[in-house]
Amino acid sequence: MIADDPYRAMDLAELVDVQYEPLKPVRNIDDALKNESLVFEELGTNIVQSQVIEYGQMPSGPRELELNLYWSRSSGNPPLETFAAIVYPEGNGVTIISNLQGGKSIIAEIERSLGIPIKHVPVRHGGVASALRSP
Repeated sequence: MIADDPYRAMDLAELVDVQYEPLKPVRNIDDALKNESLVFEELGTNIVQSQVIEYGQMPSGPRELELNLYWSRSSGNPPLETFAAIVYPEGNGVTIISNLQGGKSIIAEIERSLGIPIKHVPVRHGGVASALRSP
């Protein structure tokens, strides 16, 4: 939402009507690889990047490796931790109020791309990860 002040932006946001079709849930990596419910429809696949890295020598003997993978749902934004941002011009740059995870690196990329200074105000709203970190 773009507006000249935060209150007008909130008023305008109330006029937004989002229509969507619920997707079949993707509960694990195997389901994601089936590409039945696409996260990135424009790519036609759920695989954003595939990369093979080879280095060193394979050990002699059987060519088998035991590989233990750990996949964490926290590597993406779970539905209970929705993304939101308020952005407004300030001086010769902008201020972003958001719940970005990894905010410093993301803000640095935005600054580099747009060529303007950005002030980031992080917002922590609770949610699953915050509850897990609570003392």
